[in-house]
Amino acid sequence: MMRTKDMNLTINAYHFLKDNLIILDESEIYNFNDNVFEIFKKYNSDSFKVSFIDCSIVLLSKYFNLDYIVTYDKNFKLFEEINLLELTNNIFKF
Repeated sequence: MMRTKDMNLTINAYHFLKDNLIILDESEIYNFNDNVFEIFKKYNSDSFKVSFIDCSIVLLSKYFNLDYIVTYDKNFKLFEEINLLELTNNIFKF
């Protein structure tokens, strides 16, 4: 596992993993990893704001037509693609 704020290193690591390993079986969701990476690049173009995992959650919510994502994670507010149901003091906030 690595953590870096260098986008070029991140892109190179992604392509290395994609070329050499199966990150996720894409038989159900066509080009899943590439689509997640496009979301990742969109929201991290200037600086790192969201993780690859968060971007995969966004893509999965679109794929399964989820109405909302429920989270304590404030970074999800950045995503235009989702409707967020934020948990604040055990109260749902739309």
